Amino acid sequence: ETAADVKEDKVEESPSPAVTQPPHTSPDLTFASEGVLRIHLLEAQNLVAKDNLMGGMVKGKSDPYVKINIGDIAFKSRVIKENLNPTWNEMYEVVLSGRSDQDIKFEAFDKDIDSDDFLGRCVLNEVIRSQYTDQWFTLKDVKSGRVHLILEWVPTVSNTARLEQVLQLQTLQSYQNKAVPSAALLFVYVEAAHSLPVSQLLLFFVITLCDRSTSPKWNESFYFIIHDPKRQMLVLSSGWDQPMGSLVITVKELLAAPQLVLDQWFHLDGALPDSQILLRAELKILSSKMVEMIGSGSLPCAAPAPGNGQVKLSLSYTSKERKLVVIVHACRGLVSQSKDAVDSYVSLMLLPDKSKATKKKTAVKKRDLNPEYSERFEYDLPEDEARFRRLSVSVKNNSASFRSRDVIGQVSVKLHPHTVLSPCL
Repeated sequence: ETAADVKEDKVEESPSPAVTQPPHTSPDLTFASEGVLRIHLLEAQNLVAKDNLMGGMVKGKSDPYVKINIGDIAFKSRVIKENLNPTWNEMYEVVLSGRSDQDIKFEAFDKDIDSDDFLGRCVLNEVIRSQYTDQWFTLKDVKSGRVHLILEWVPTVSNTARLEQVLQLQTLQSYQNKAVPSAALLFVYVEAAHSLPVSQLLLFFVITLCDRSTSPKWNESFYFIIHDPKRQMLVLSSGWDQPMGSLVITVKELLAAPQLVLDQWFHLDGALPDSQILLRAELKILSSKMVEMIGSGSLPCAAPAPGNGQVKLSLSYTSKERKLVVIVHACRGLVSQSKDAVDSYVSLMLLPDKSKATKKKTAVKKRDLNPEYSERFEYDLPEDEARFRRLSVSVKNNSASFRSRDVIGQVSVKLHPHTVLSPCL
């Protein structure tokens, strides 16, 4: 055996270095830092009348709508015909980084056949820093008008206990633009893959085109808005022209995972036996402040609950005494949530003021689905403020076992003097 043969044998016996794969992903610190800015466009008052009749001799009305702009994102409300005090009750959501604080521009217009007339604007800033704002804002560059907005920065939490309250909130609110509040955000970080087939170029999620490689690296992150965490799923696929592997992760799996996170190598269905992808899927629940308002009678855009009954009220305003008088007459057709009859009472709150001074309630009527109250309540209220107020009326069950079930129904009544109302709950 020659020296050359010995040298050749030694080379053959040397093992090739093994490629070690990282067990977990390594996203940067900005990953999963986004939250949701929730915009509630509620109503407006004293808008300028643009549709004048008979050459301006007769003052008409306007057909108002609102445009909302946040950076490159735009929303537009529906048009309300012939109304200077419109109610929209619409909601919009924008996913933003918690570190950004972009201005939000609201512009109102009167819808016309040719060109729309300007009805005023307001620009708001530091909304994320404010966290929650429920306020009337004066419209600029016009003679009169103001708009009622609720702006809420909804942060995310890794807490499944909060989820049931968030899902309950979805059922208790109703918006005219059919919007449904998001329940969570799903964050996905796709880092790399290995042992993929190389018959074609790889395209992952139709976002990044990679060169021919069995072990591509993407290092990209995404987020998805989740409305129904118990049913929605994440479907990932790789390939070009034809599938080269896929992965399905249900959001329900994440709900059962520690800290709502799955961070590992996943096998790809329909690929090679060793084909895997490294990614991190993280679910974060949107923790809305409005959850705390459930059962308080002050929940904005409370959904009507058909079939839960009616409440009969009389509202009047005495200019001399500057008082709003509310008489709670009775309820009828109340629906019990259990086999037992309800112990009902009526709770009143004058909005947007939420102080204790505006909170009033009747006596409790035991085990009666058609209770009679005949109770009178008075509010000191200047006449020029009366038309900007709303009366929140909640019929509650005093014997409810859980706070989330104590509200039988809610209505919000705009103040009109000398009227008798029987709103549905």
